[in-house]
Amino acid sequence: MPQIRHENKGDRVAVSSLLDKAFGGTEESKLVERLHNDGDVIAALVAEIDGRLVGYVLFSKLKIEVK
Repeated sequence: MPQIRHENKGDRVAVSSLLDKAFGGTEESKLVERLHNDGDVIAALVAEIDGRLVGYVLFSKLKIEVK
């Protein structure tokens, strides 16, 4: 059964690797890095099985402009 917990800075390399494998490129991991660097992350959770990262979810701020 997976364990769900908050992401910590030590997870960043494993998260990037997971995203790159899941999406077949680096665009998503670069977006996640940018969101962290810009302070736009509201919450980020990881799922682990036997200490291995197997899942990730991130919630970020989103600016909506109405014209």
